[in-house]
Amino acid sequence: MLTKISNNKKYLAIGAIALVVIIYSSVLLISKYLINTQAIKQLLIQQVESKLQRKLNLADDISFSISWDFAPNIELKNITLSNMPNSRQTQMLHVTSLKIKFNLLELLFKQVHINSITLFKPILYLETIQGVNNWDFNLGANSTDNTAVNLHIRDISIIDGVVSYTDHINQIQTLAISKLDLNANASNSMFNGTLHGTLNNIPLQFSANASLVSKEWLFNLTKLQINNSSIDGKLLVKMENKQVTGEFNVSKLNSADFASSNQHNSKSNGEYSVPSIELPVEQLKHLDLNLRLNIKALTMANLAINDLKIVAITKNNILNIKLDPQANIANGNLNLNLNYNLTPRNPSLELTIKTSQLNLEMLLKTILGKSPITGSNLEMHANFNSRDSNLAE
Repeated sequence: MLTKISNNKKYLAIGAIALVVIIYSSVLLISKYLINTQAIKQLLIQQVESKLQRKLNLADDISFSISWDFAPNIELKNITLSNMPNSRQTQMLHVTSLKIKFNLLELLFKQVHINSITLFKPILYLETIQGVNNWDFNLGANSTDNTAVNLHIRDISIIDGVVSYTDHINQIQTLAISKLDLNANASNSMFNGTLHGTLNNIPLQFSANASLVSKEWLFNLTKLQINNSSIDGKLLVKMENKQVTGEFNVSKLNSADFASSNQHNSKSNGEYSVPSIELPVEQLKHLDLNLRLNIKALTMANLAINDLKIVAITKNNILNIKLDPQANIANGNLNLNLNYNLTPRNPSLELTIKTSQLNLEMLLKTILGKSPITGSNLEMHANFNSRDSNLAE
């Protein structure tokens, strides 16, 4: 009797497996002959070009398959998106392969659930020409389609990608991505990300997570490492009152770790040319900002500074950056306080520097290797003021 039951279970299992194989094969065959990939390709090109006002080219046909979990898979190869006129590069984007795994049935309910998106060897060229960014597409300006579709993406991966940015003075920053993974969990509003690559040929590692609770974003930077310099910290963003508070900790920061072998950003003597940074004045003046940066050990030009604490606060359209408390350097003390007026009509900058008991001989020997001054302490109180419409650059 037991043998008969056991055989029945075995036959039932074999039958179930056979049924799954038959269903899978049927779905695969039906999909192959009923899904018009050429129509999908043309629709995709039409939609993208209409919204972005750029030329999209799909050199190869779209391939379609069904995985064993009955999730449809679409793969596009050799994708290019044209750049804006007068750009340095003809193509803004090139992707060797793009794979998308999603649930097709959700489309019936205007729900697009994408399990994963994987990009192989994408190359993205970003640039600013005469104040115009090539990624400003003015989305939806020419679109008449009011059909709403809810889009949910769980995982995004990039393998062997490159992002290059050329600013308005032709300085080039290049991020080479060995592997980038982004994960979103819609059920608990949790997001995770990891990155391994290089920035201007400098080794880079990054990992972070974020969560959204009651209109408050909490960002947790678990690791940002550039060469041997590393940073971690937390950032809280309250959306309703535009309040941003955060604290970041740096165990070791060495300016030499940021020296790039990139010819575009290096001087002939091997010194690193600091890329230009445009201050986001318009965004800053609307924020209630309170940030703290704690640097345990800072090394610049052979000069070591320990336990450096920097505070940045915005209040009444004034950005204040200061050392809190004062920094200890060359057996003396350094106080620094900077105020930047964020008002567009009247931008101004005021910098105050104070030193006390600073050993000038020690300082010069550390920086230059020798000092023409012996046995002298520096006592200084200096104020610098500037008013200029181009201070934001």
